Amino acid sequence: MTENQGKIAEEPGAGIWRDWVYSTLRETRETLQRPFFWTLLATGVALTVVAGPFGTLAKMSLALRVVFWGVGLLSTSLIMTVVVIGARHVNADRRYPWTLVSAAAALFAVPPAFVIFYGLNSAFSRFGAPQDPLRMLIELATILVLMSIVGNARYYVLGPQSPAPARPVAVPHAAEPAPAQPLLFEKLPRELGRDLVCLRAQDHYVEAVTPRGSTNVLMRLSDAERDLSGFNGLRVHRSWWVNLDHVVSLARTEAGGMELTTSTGMTIPVARGQRATLKAALDQRREAAE
Repeated sequence: MTENQGKIAEEPGAGIWRDWVYSTLRETRETLQRPFFWTLLATGVALTVVAGPFGTLAKMSLALRVVFWGVGLLSTSLIMTVVVIGARHVNADRRYPWTLVSAAAALFAVPPAFVIFYGLNSAFSRFGAPQDPLRMLIELATILVLMSIVGNARYYVLGPQSPAPARPVAVPHAAEPAPAQPLLFEKLPRELGRDLVCLRAQDHYVEAVTPRGSTNVLMRLSDAERDLSGFNGLRVHRSWWVNLDHVVSLARTEAGGMELTTSTGMTIPVARGQRATLKAALDQRREAAE
């Protein structure tokens, strides 16, 4: 392995867990930006204020119930959003039944949710702390497990939520439809741009590299390769896809293998079965440029 390759291999840092946390937090942020999340939360607060679960109808005034359920449901919803999304990312390869993973993940949210509601009940109820904390714990666990399963069922049954299509603007003549943007580009942070240099398989993720930096995206390399079929790129190794426009050289290694160098200085191994295809593609590109 060359010095550059070793450096590239060390870039993921904490590896798959760092990638999981990064992707989970990014999707959580996107979820919190959707009006649907806040509409659902407001509806939940309104219903619980009126119904008064956990004895709050008898123990608290209307104003206190609004504060109690507003703070409690907001805090719990934030925790459960991370749990639901995180469970889906951890089980990205669907190795385990999604219902089991969802239920198990929800149990991690039970302790902080219990602390939140126990503390709120103690602070706002004129009767003090709950007289039956075990019952509250069981009820919370049941509710959160159902929330996690329902939240993930929406994803697994209906599929990933796509942004709402923009309202069409009237034009005096028929316009050519814009080409569909690859799904990979929708997952890339805006600051990295869209000028891909290469992709590298990292477990259930791909490391996408541009001249501005790199990031890990929850996506299989084979899916990304298919998604980028209209681009001037090539799978040169089982773990690497390269944009041919960024290939600056192709050379043999001391061990008899072959590697290419990109415009960003990265060295990437070329599989034996892909050498002839890569050489032909680079020759064709060179001839077209001339």
